[in-house]
Amino acid sequence: MKKSFLIPALFILAVAAGVGSAVLRILTLSDKSFVRIGPWRTSAATGSDNAGSELRATIAVTGLLALTRDEVAYFVAVEDSSGALLSGDCSYRVEGHNLDSRWWSLTAYGLDRFLIPNADHRYTVRSSAATLDVQGRFTIRLAASQQPGDWIFISPGHHFLLNLRAYNPSPALNADPASAGLPTITRESCS
Repeated sequence: MKKSFLIPALFILAVAAGVGSAVLRILTLSDKSFVRIGPWRTSAATGSDNAGSELRATIAVTGLLALTRDEVAYFVAVEDSSGALLSGDCSYRVEGHNLDSRWWSLTAYGLDRFLIPNADHRYTVRSSAATLDVQGRFTIRLAASQQPGDWIFISPGHHFLLNLRAYNPSPALNADPASAGLPTITRESCS
């Protein structure tokens, strides 16, 4: 009687281990096509015919409606410019110039890849609304409480990621993402 339960139990365990390892691989993809630019990473293969099966599976699981490379260049950061994981227990300053694209947006997401719920509805800052200084630079604050100027809410007690999208990127940005001149992410304080 015990043997009749052992074989199905081992089969179920093997299937669960296989599916679990595939999902883990997809969620922690370290594809060779990824390029690191300071705290940001991108893949020239995202949205192109050159995307391999692992990258396509990762986008299918984690990237809602990923567009082609000519339509948008995606840059993701899970660390600040010093290499520390982004944490809702800290506040940050994101500084940079307009990207070489028609339009850009910076959005904070929880590690579950969903927007971070907040009463102020502060999820993103876009180029058409960003405040620029006299040198054409923007400063966006990331914090759990209201900040002066442009700011995005982050949730205390949780790590998060930033997604910077450059819509209709220039051919130069597409050809060499490392030349994008991406913003810095500076930790200002932690609670």
